[in-house]
Amino acid sequence: LVPDYKTYKAVSVETKEVSIPYDLLVPTSAIFTESTSKYIYTVEEIDDIFEKKYKVHKVLVSVEKEGDYMTAISGTIQEGDQIVKTNSKPLKDEAEVSKG
Repeated sequence: LVPDYKTYKAVSVETKEVSIPYDLLVPTSAIFTESTSKYIYTVEEIDDIFEKKYKVHKVLVSVEKEGDYMTAISGTIQEGDQIVKTNSKPLKDEAEVSKG
């Protein structure tokens, strides 16, 4: 059997750029709650003479829209800040941590 090469279907494709109306999306697991406040932890990298050290900072945020996996937030977060997504032990503001 020889396929019928004369049968074609015409399709049209339209692309549209969609912008997300939120400044920052983070994993929902990165958001912590204390009383009525929401916050995340950011990691500061410190170059020591002998090794790199890491210090966490607690940053208050406002939740714009929360999802199961991702949450839109706003706060005093700078571009390039490293956000703690998961942690194996409780964190404390200004504490040194290992990065793994």
